[in-house]
Amino acid sequence: MFRDRLKRLNHQHTIMGALLGWLLYVVNFSGSVAMFVEEIKVWEDPIQRATAAQVVPLQPIIDALVREVNGPLEFIEVTRPSPGNALYQLRARYTHAEESHTLNRYYSIDTGIQEEPRAGDGVALWLKNFHRYLAIEPKSLGRALVGLTGVYMLALILTGVVVHRRILRDLLKVRWSRSLSVKWKDLHNATGLWTLPFAVVIAFSGIMVGAIVLFGGVAALSLSASNPENLEKLENLLADHRVDKSLHGPMPMVSADVAMANVAKMDGFAPLGVSIQRYGDRNAAYAVLASSRLDLAYLAPVPIDAVSGEPVVGGYTPIVEGLPDSVATRIFSAMTPLHYGLYGNTTLKLLYYFLGLAVSICVVVGMLLYFEKRLDGPTGHFSHRTYHWLAVINAGILAGLPLATVLIFYLDRLLFNVGDTRYAIVGIGFFAAWVACTVYCLWLQNARQGARHIMLLTVVLGLTLPVFDLATVGSGSANPAVMVIHGVILSSAAGLLLYLRSSPSDPKTAMVTGRPGTDTLEN
Repeated sequence: MFRDRLKRLNHQHTIMGALLGWLLYVVNFSGSVAMFVEEIKVWEDPIQRATAAQVVPLQPIIDALVREVNGPLEFIEVTRPSPGNALYQLRARYTHAEESHTLNRYYSIDTGIQEEPRAGDGVALWLKNFHRYLAIEPKSLGRALVGLTGVYMLALILTGVVVHRRILRDLLKVRWSRSLSVKWKDLHNATGLWTLPFAVVIAFSGIMVGAIVLFGGVAALSLSASNPENLEKLENLLADHRVDKSLHGPMPMVSADVAMANVAKMDGFAPLGVSIQRYGDRNAAYAVLASSRLDLAYLAPVPIDAVSGEPVVGGYTPIVEGLPDSVATRIFSAMTPLHYGLYGNTTLKLLYYFLGLAVSICVVVGMLLYFEKRLDGPTGHFSHRTYHWLAVINAGILAGLPLATVLIFYLDRLLFNVGDTRYAIVGIGFFAAWVACTVYCLWLQNARQGARHIMLLTVVLGLTLPVFDLATVGSGSANPAVMVIHGVILSSAAGLLLYLRSSPSDPKTAMVTGRPGTDTLEN
């Protein structure tokens, strides 16, 4: 009875992986690349990667904005650049003539002069949004789909662990001298087991981050349907009750540089900027944004006294605006930094990236095994020809995604002066390259050779990207953020090249999936 139950679970694990394996692969791979969105922003804009001889203070930038607006500032935020970024970023919102206005500006950290970064959005925002909602409109639907992918991933992990009866043995067992299917099976088990804690964390945090829109909508509907007063209570809970309207009036603000210097004295905090609501008012909410070793957060807002600049004791715990400080809200606010690895330095991002790639490899090998068994034996409900064509499409999808990702770095640089249309062209180019890879495999009618050619082109583009960058920009290659991007792409391309060199080139002795050419159709 127990053996039959394990057999059923193993079958369910296989079917779930086959039905939604492509989706899981896309979400995991795109998430790994999206770890470096901030660094990619620097890479794609020569102004942001410029070398700075000094770092000017923040307060003169704020003072100039206050004089320009000459009215109440509802919100202002100025942040120090991320490592390698040569610009301050300013965001502000103010009311003039009873109309709300929003400002987004950039200032050189070297001179404090306003700069105009590269027009439009490009590869960085595209990769981030592709992971967040898969370029599906409406965005809430795409985000819910990505979040539900985390649920599906947890189900795969659970079934995989249950059917695995020799976990410790399989951690280090990869029989490289055995047949291709045996090596794939061992590699699937090993990568799945070694990345198990990371995969659970990513899946759970992805559910919280991606599907929160769906869960929130369901909760709001259930509350309003059962009792309209409940919805009113929820709205009141989310409202900001910290403003005492009776205390409105002008009040001098402490210098942002003094406030950051005070926070820098606190153990575990590195100030990166300030965020101020109701600037110059007695009800001002003043916070220094800092990276923190004490909190699981991207930027820990440290509340300070708006006049003295001294940190508010015990007030630095990052919580959701308007919600009470509790264990639940702390967990919720930690989900995004935990999912994207934003609570540490570049080393943590690199660890996330390679662990994410390992999860993707686990999914890829599982997909290859699925078609291998059905092409070499009687397993499966479809014809041999059907599995052959599915294997060919599978090769184009799996091998084409990395190629499309590397290719848009070249495309983004070539579209230097297209302005706001850059984002759309990058997206079209991404999907065009991905579809072209699948069409190429279909044209060859050979999964293994098609995937190998695509991977070889990916290696060439990856290894030559630093040269292309230097040739088109001419400077900034020593920028820390640029070096991270080039290092990640070079190491990934080198790893793929090692795989291609180690895998047999004889199409009759090894394959990616499917049988080469007419052999698959005739045998």
